[in-house]
Amino acid sequence: MCLAIPMKIVSIDRNRSLAQADALGVTRTISIAMMGDEVKEGDWVMVHTGFALEKLEYEEANEILTLLQEVAKGD
Repeated sequence: MCLAIPMKIVSIDRNRSLAQADALGVTRTISIAMMGDEVKEGDWVMVHTGFALEKLEYEEANEILTLLQEVAKGD
């Protein structure tokens, strides 16, 4: 099973190929190379295996993160 996680772009490197992204207080370096100029700091993206795959609206990202937290708790 594959799992993608919504993450918020915190910063973008000069080459626009890597970004720092945060999910629930965990920060990771991710590739945004496939997104081109589509993303900017503050945007939410769906991340799988370190690659941003698509841009999300805040509401959708928040809903997914809430569901993932509920699953992790076993509710």
